[in-house]
Amino acid sequence: MKKLLCICVSFIISTNLFSQVQIGDFAYGGIVFYVDESGENGLVCAPSNLPGEDDWEWDGFQWVDITVSGNQYIQLNESTSNFVGTGASNSSIIISSHGIGADATSLCSLLDLNGYDDWFLPSLNELWEINLNRELISNTALENGGDQFDFGFYWSSSEFNLYDAWAVNFVNLDFAPQGSFQMNRGKMNAYLVRPIRAFGTTLGCTDFNTDDSSCMAVIEGCTDDSAFNYNPEANTDNGTCVAIIAGCTNVIACNYDPTANVNTDCVFAELYYDCLGDCIIDTDTDGICDELEVPGCLDNNACNYNEDATDNADCVFAEMYYDCDGICIIDTDTDGICDELEVLGCTDNTACNYDETATDDDESCIFAEMYYDCNGECINDFDIDGVCDEEDNCIDESNADQLDDDNDGEGDACDYDDGIGIIEFNKKLPVLIKMVDVLGREQQEHKTGLLLFYIYDSGKVEKKFNI
Repeated sequence: MKKLLCICVSFIISTNLFSQVQIGDFAYGGIVFYVDESGENGLVCAPSNLPGEDDWEWDGFQWVDITVSGNQYIQLNESTSNFVGTGASNSSIIISSHGIGADATSLCSLLDLNGYDDWFLPSLNELWEINLNRELISNTALENGGDQFDFGFYWSSSEFNLYDAWAVNFVNLDFAPQGSFQMNRGKMNAYLVRPIRAFGTTLGCTDFNTDDSSCMAVIEGCTDDSAFNYNPEANTDNGTCVAIIAGCTNVIACNYDPTANVNTDCVFAELYYDCLGDCIIDTDTDGICDELEVPGCLDNNACNYNEDATDNADCVFAEMYYDCDGICIIDTDTDGICDELEVLGCTDNTACNYDETATDDDESCIFAEMYYDCNGECINDFDIDGVCDEEDNCIDESNADQLDDDNDGEGDACDYDDGIGIIEFNKKLPVLIKMVDVLGREQQEHKTGLLLFYIYDSGKVEKKFNI
């Protein structure tokens, strides 16, 4: 696999550089973050995180590339250490056990940066030394074309067990004042990587199983076993102990405690509500969250009333006097016309006072007298003498006085033999002109049970009832 190349920064190493370097200096290809008591041995970290493909910073790298080992976890040949000064040895153990792959340790070992190609993945305590001085290191890195540290987990080369390794979470103290912390994390997680290398003699030692005291280093850290960040590997307390503060560490919880470093039960608001029980979104400020609003008619008198509705929508009402099915609320006579809409009047269309708007007959109908219309005028009055033909004793001659001296049913006005004492033997038989009913309507047939008036050309009228 080809080595990852970065822009090299030229520098000059003086003959007495070992005795001059201090934490935060740019030397030996990186930024010094640890110097032992002699001042001649120490560690530097790369100015930037391990870059991904095409020199773009990636979300991170896995601790182990199981594709190299046939997609299975491999037990290391030897145990790794958490001590300062053991990162190089840890890296050697990992690579000899797993082989070279696309994992954090392999990519550190392949790095050729600023004239050095002996970079490795820091041990857990080496990573803590970087975290302890990260602000100073970040400033120096930025001055020399590098990058400041990101917030998040950084891998160490210290194994926890077959499936997990140690990582340190670099936190933003503005939001997590409890400080950074270490956790054993699954080896398949992708985390940030900051390569380091050693300068001098002691910290460059890779045989940490020997009794040679030159390979032993001071291990600084929290030695208080009741502290949150207790480091069982530390042999020198560096004053970084952080007390355990139990509380909810989830920032979206209602009982979030920004000072807590050990998580306890968190309490969350109900969906759509804030921690005070108020709606997060309540446009109409009615106390019902917008997501829970139910549109509908709120008027219980409406036909489309919705008892579950919370937001009023268009209501539909029945017409006056009708229910929602279009049926009269009150219809005493069950005629389909609501009582309130009934119109009293004469409903007989033959009556003089017939009311076409009437719906209920009030027995007020008035009928014309027989042979007369509703204006009191004769229906049939051929001679226009004011006497209806059906009663006129002389329909051809106007004789309003209806005189009939001989009482023969034929008025004097048309009874020409009256008064002369002559009996007309050759009197012409009358000819039927028409038959009319009591309303003056002409009939063509005298049906059984019907009373008709027979009108003759002589003016004679006969009443006949057909039995």
